[in-house]
Amino acid sequence: QQPGVESKTRPAPPKPAVTVQKKYHTVQRGETLLKIGKKYRIAVEELRKLNNLSKGQSIRIGQKLLVSVER
Repeated sequence: QQPGVESKTRPAPPKPAVTVQKKYHTVQRGETLLKIGKKYRIAVEELRKLNNLSKGQSIRIGQKLLVSVER
């Protein structure tokens, strides 16, 4: 290295932030997990898992359900 010349190291470029998009569905009158699952092409069991719903637990009108998580 020559005197007076600073070594220029480039800082690493910033990593793009991992964005997670969550999509929700608000339950309407007459809807079931099966109908909602078909609408969003997601299995009923996956819907239950995403929303921490037990097997016998019912959904209510106005309830917001997480229907997809995209990264």
